[in-house]
Order: sequence, then structure tokens, then C-alpha cells
Amino acid sequence: MVAGIFGVGDAGNIILGIKELAHFGGIGSINGNPSGAFSNIAPGGEGQGGNVQISARNLEVFQGAALVANSFGSNDAGDISLSILESLLVDNGTITTSAEAALGGQVNIQAGRVILRNDGDIQTFVGRGDGGGGNITIASNFLIALEDSDILAFSSDGRGGIIDLSRTTFFGQNPSISVSNLSLNELLDLDGNDRVDINATGGIESGQIFVGNATFVENSLTALTDALVDTSALTAGSCIARSQDSLGSFVVTGGDGLPSTPGDGGISAYPTGTVRALDEPTATSIQEPDGVYQLPDGRLVLGRACDQGTTLARPSS
Repeated sequence: MVAGIFGVGDAGNIILGIKELAHFGGIGSINGNPSGAFSNIAPGGEGQGGNVQISARNLEVFQGAALVANSFGSNDAGDISLSILESLLVDNGTITTSAEAALGGQVNIQAGRVILRNDGDIQTFVGRGDGGGGNITIASNFLIALEDSDILAFSSDGRGGIIDLSRTTFFGQNPSISVSNLSLNELLDLDGNDRVDINATGGIESGQIFVGNATFVENSLTALTDALVDTSALTAGSCIARSQDSLGSFVVTGGDGLPSTPGDGGISAYPTGTVRALDEPTATSIQEPDGVYQLPDGRLVLGRACDQGTTLARPSS
């Protein structure tokens, strides 16, 4: 999907409103061009760059696809605005604005969650001149960046853009957050370094980077103990018997009614039926636990209650 200008005049805008899933994926098998949405000013064109605006419940940009607002002419690049109700996934895809020799476009994203994977990049780029790099603003519940995905706001000779992640909780894999100045070649080397880079380099002055506070998540995590649990200590080696037989009892009183005549017993509220005797065991078998029992020292073990008349063996510690 392309809106471009090759002569004098502004590039067109691309405006999409998708009820459910907006899906851009793959590279053309004939021309090798990525699929996606593009608003371009061709080299030598004179006019303002067009904008790319997409609203959807979910948006996916993957397998080399891109959302692009470019200006290879003398004027500014357009902006990219995304309003995603639930999830934005950029998986081996790109969201980018670039200007050859003018101001970089802005990237504004509002989403429930943003996930960057497999070199999924968000960037604004100015190749030469004193034009400032475009700003990148992301507002979401959380932003997860993995597998060499980068967020860059670069201006080769001007001021770097502002990267504002203050309204999202950011989680990055081996993240490097820096405003240090990089050359164009150094910037290109960030792609493929197996870390997540957030950089706002500018030739005159670097831009600012604002990252939301995620310590509330870090402080809520509990480290697991290094001590190993001996599972044999959790299972009794013999049946369990109480040290005092009078510790508990079960008493049924009343029969939900009066006897029919004096001397008759009450009507039982607990019906009984025929009880089949257990077959004589033909071989020694392992009896399964019937509950969890607490020992005098407070430990809990799996075991079974001893039958009356059984010789008792206390569980080993």
C-alpha cells in the first residue's frame, strides 16, 4: 500500500481503520519489496511527506514488512500514528520515518501492549543536514523488546529525537539505553549485536530518553531458595498413629425426629447398605497415603492411618 509523490506536491496520507486485526507480512517474491504501508516523497520531489495512520484492535508487522513515512526530497518526512486497542506485534519488521535532508517524522504509538521480536525495530532517521530526528512516543501497559530489537531516533548532523517511554513499563533483553553520539556506521552496527538498543544520537546534540519505572515489578519478585528438599522426608515410612487416642472423636446425636414408640431407636439420618468384605491380599502391596499428617515437630508428611491392632512404627526423620 503506497502513497507517493515524484514531482511537486505533498505525498498522500494512508489512513486505515480496521475493526479487528491489521496484518502486514512478507516480502514480494517478484520485486523483493517489503509489504506494508508506505508514504514516500521520491528523490527530487518537492512537497510535504504524507502520514501513515492505523487504528485496529490488533496490529502485526512481521517477516520483513514495514510501516514507512519517507522523504527523499527536500521537505520533512511524514508521521506514523498507531492506535491499537490490544496488541502491537513487530516481529522481524520495521516501523520507521526517515528524511534525507530535512526534519524526521514522528512515531506515536498508543497500544494495550507492544512486543518487539527478532530484530523488530522502531526508528526515526535523518541522513544529513541539521534537521532534527523525529520523536518516538509509546504509551502502553508494557513494552517488551527481545532478540536484537531496537528503538532509535537518529540525526546524522542535527539533534537526536526524543524517545519517550515514560508511559509504559519497559522490559528489554540485555538492554542498552544510551544518548551517546554514534556515527552512521556505528549506528548501523547496532543491528545484529544481540542486544536491545535504545539510542537517540544526534550530530549536534543527542536527544533525551525517558523510560518508565519498572522497579515495582522487580521488588515484587521473590528469590527461590538454593536448599534442596529431601522428598523422602515428606513421606512417612509406616502408618501414622496419634499419640493420644482422645484427641478427636465423631459423635452423632439426634435422629432428626422422635422415636415412633417408647423404646424404639431414633430414625437414622445416615443410611447404610451392604458392605462387601475386602478380599484377602495375595501379595504384599504398597498402600497409598490417605492424607497429610503433622508430626509433633511441625513437619508435614504423607501417610496413612494405622488400623486398630496394628503394630505401630513411627515415621523416620
